[in-house]
Amino acid sequence: MDLLDLRHVALTHHGFADGEVARGELVVHTDIVDGSASVFRSLFEAGYRIRSMRLVDDFVGSDDASMALAFETEKSALGRLALKSNSDPRRRAG
Repeated sequence: MDLLDLRHVALTHHGFADGEVARGELVVHTDIVDGSASVFRSLFEAGYRIRSMRLVDDFVGSDDASMALAFETEKSALGRLALKSNSDPRRRAG
């Protein structure tokens, strides 16, 4: 994928801990900018809370550090999903 195909998107969301309005950032492929904005608009209007929406730059470019935030508590939906996926024997190699 070419970097020119990526777009920086700033979005409004409800904070996970307090429900307060917050701003977050994502980088998405140019083909899904409008769709992504639409999904997050629907989530915002429904009052859905988001724990974190930060660029990997905030973690000094470390994907491991950024993903550690997702695994920080058992309440992290992404963390639970990843753990469940990794424990599924059908997904294991060889």
